[in-house]
Amino acid sequence: MSCDPSRTCPICDQRGLPILPLRYAVARCDDGVKDKAPKLQAPFGEGVEQIPLPADSAHYTLRLLRPGYLYVFNEARGEWKAYVVNDNAYLTEFDIHARTPPDIGDAQPCERMQNAAAGRCVMIPDAARAGGVWLGFSDTAWTAAVLDKHRRQAWRERHMQRINVGTWARGKATPAPQPHLARIDRLTELVCEFALPAPKEVPLTAEMIATHETAQARKPAGERSILLQPVSIRPYPALDYSLHDYHNQQLHAQDVVDAATVAAGDFAPAMVGLQDPVGITMELARLPAARLEDFIARTDSRPLAVSTAIDNLRNVVMDDAENREIYRTERNARNVVLNPGHMGMGDGGGAARGGQAIADWLFPEQAKQREELFERWRNPSAAQLQAARNKAWASYTRKYREPQRAAFVQQWQAQLRAFDQAVVAPLVQAHVDWMRSAGLYEKFDGTHDDQDAHSGQAFVDTLTLCIQDTQQYAPCARLYTQWLGATTIERSNLLLRALAWNQKQVIDRLEGFSQGGLRPESLRGLPWGGLITGYDAALGALADGGKNAVVRLTAALGGPFATLAGKAVDGMIGPALVAMGAIAKAPVVMVDVVMSKSDAIAELTARMTALNPKVSDLPSLHRAIDIQMRKARIYGTPIAGTGNHRYLLLADPKVIEDFPGIDATGRPTGRRFAESAILTEDDRRRLTRIRWKKLLPGAAGLGVVTAILQVTALNKLADDLDQSMAHEANENSWRYRAGMAALAGTLAETTGRWTESASTAGSRMARFMEHYVGKALRFVGKGIGIGAGAVMAVWDGWRGWQEVQEGNSWVGALFFGSAVVSVGAAFAFSTLGVWLFGAAATGVGIVLVVLVVVIAVLIEVLKDNAMQDWLERCYFGVFESGKRYQSAQQEMSELRLAVAG
Repeated sequence: MSCDPSRTCPICDQRGLPILPLRYAVARCDDGVKDKAPKLQAPFGEGVEQIPLPADSAHYTLRLLRPGYLYVFNEARGEWKAYVVNDNAYLTEFDIHARTPPDIGDAQPCERMQNAAAGRCVMIPDAARAGGVWLGFSDTAWTAAVLDKHRRQAWRERHMQRINVGTWARGKATPAPQPHLARIDRLTELVCEFALPAPKEVPLTAEMIATHETAQARKPAGERSILLQPVSIRPYPALDYSLHDYHNQQLHAQDVVDAATVAAGDFAPAMVGLQDPVGITMELARLPAARLEDFIARTDSRPLAVSTAIDNLRNVVMDDAENREIYRTERNARNVVLNPGHMGMGDGGGAARGGQAIADWLFPEQAKQREELFERWRNPSAAQLQAARNKAWASYTRKYREPQRAAFVQQWQAQLRAFDQAVVAPLVQAHVDWMRSAGLYEKFDGTHDDQDAHSGQAFVDTLTLCIQDTQQYAPCARLYTQWLGATTIERSNLLLRALAWNQKQVIDRLEGFSQGGLRPESLRGLPWGGLITGYDAALGALADGGKNAVVRLTAALGGPFATLAGKAVDGMIGPALVAMGAIAKAPVVMVDVVMSKSDAIAELTARMTALNPKVSDLPSLHRAIDIQMRKARIYGTPIAGTGNHRYLLLADPKVIEDFPGIDATGRPTGRRFAESAILTEDDRRRLTRIRWKKLLPGAAGLGVVTAILQVTALNKLADDLDQSMAHEANENSWRYRAGMAALAGTLAETTGRWTESASTAGSRMARFMEHYVGKALRFVGKGIGIGAGAVMAVWDGWRGWQEVQEGNSWVGALFFGSAVVSVGAAFAFSTLGVWLFGAAATGVGIVLVVLVVVIAVLIEVLKDNAMQDWLERCYFGVFESGKRYQSAQQEMSELRLAVAG
């Protein structure tokens, strides 16, 4: 921006009492923060500090406004003013009655505006005669209807800040204190942007100047550049974690004070702290994960990575030994019982087989008895399998120092548990308290229009950023599940209102269909066509990208939605699950599938092989299913038994076959697999496709909802199979739910791509949301999707597999981002099946895990010698330190080679 300094500027040359608007925010103050943000001091903090923060982790502070809109009402003049706030907290006034606020984009103020008090301050004319002045920050531009409501004081009192400017002005240079209001000359003491040290300028040396001048002399006059003063890059860990950019202004603090003092004349310029529950909640949503990332970054990742690799390799080796023992026992039984000539040589063996054939013809009962004997002997006992597992790994245990590895793991887990309890849990609780707070509800309710689709989109996007990256924490998940499970849409239920875009038309329609809750059997009778059409019509003003805002929200709530869908089939259906159908543009219906254990095993195994490149043809799939059937029998699952599996599905022909036991018409399939599970090629293609994964971003709603419901449905089968194991202590009892974790990982990857493409562009009410969404994507990677594990199994690092065996593995968890991914990426070996990596939460307990799922395939690629060589040379290897791998990079590279054989 530029202006003519010789002319009067309606912005820069305003006169009046300057009041600098600030916002309440959250700053880190842990030991990792050298430059601490200032704490709140009187008269600031009323209405904010009632929700406590853990004193050794974070505290409330004052910051400049974040991008959005500022509304000001002057009681004495009866006058409203509205401002766009840019990303550096400069104010641009606009016509409050304009239907669309100006899009200032990345425009920056001119030098004159930067030096004027009006650049950042609200100017109150005739301050001595002024009375009350109301100020309110909003993420969303107000519509005419919202403005009209705020003409009533009762509405302003809900979320705006009132100060008495007349009383302040009449105090001249020594005004009486008021809540949230102080002299502007305290900004270097209280405001983060002005209190924290500025980046240091790097002096230009004579050599630097000479080099630049020489280079410029060779250029045409019109292409020459000036040499700017370089500055050092300075991190601000107290605030850098936040979605809201931090711009240090310490060097300009005195200029701001001087400009405001000149403009104020005889009065004392002021600064006012504005309530910003939305900004605080966004910051608390991000802070626990940021602290965890720092904790992991400070940990030596190499022993952690190697230890996790050894754990998973042990599972692979033992599982492979189990598979081999099953086939060895069958081969021996077949040779002894069914093939008496297997030891014979030449004509002797042939004669024995011929004699056996004659005897079977003469005495059919003898043949039947031999078949029965073979069936009894072909499978090893559970004890034999355990012995085979232990024996297989025994040859590896001599190659590394297990006591040292176990001691490291124990220490790591103790540190992680202590960190979780001391740091993560209190921050999570603060986030929950703010989500439940009246202040957050009042801000959302007071600044959004329930009859404007663009305002509805802003409501959805803003709430998404308040909850993003939090569903992995049990207190947050409980709150979200409670809100989603409600049978009526209360005004304080922000999640249900967001699923309805906060639009009265949509809310009334959803309420009309599900008032008081529906029995799941009633879903088929809903007028889905009209409901979906009406839902879409209410959003007709939005661009296609804007319509995907609710898809991002649904993805961010994947775990709570899955929990709700799993429980709803035996309870009541509320508006949330009806809304899922509207979002997906397909009816949500309940089905009852009667399926034998053998059918369930075959179906689950086939679904899991869709993610495993080692099982790509029909013979491999048969082999995988057969060995799972055999293990189920050995460990006590009643293969012949049947179960009634009830779950929700989306009745859309594009995805309906993603659900277990369902044919293309949406009915329970008549195709039953025998115990030997012989599938046709058509069966293989049908059962190993992931249809929702092939959808385009334009059908993101259908894809996300299908993925959540599919994983929920398959998990119900997995739970039934896992819980039916007679030998629960065996390592295999986690297998099926682990497979669902793998599927959820694929879900996360796909929905991450979808939601990244679901641009917020087109929203005329919250133009700055696109900036926030983009930054959130950078923070959490694919976390704007369901996250790599929003509906995955959770693994308790303190009790190991036993926790899984006790049934605590069906909880939502979310991957935490780059610090964890950098560890996990080193283990991504497709030849070992599907690997998932991340930090998972049990309660609010966090543990770094790597999960491997091998789908019942003999692991021919594992070469004992290569693996043992790697173990000897790894971080915990038995070789002396000089002969072990000298870097983590070399270690992981050699592991890849060993695994590949």
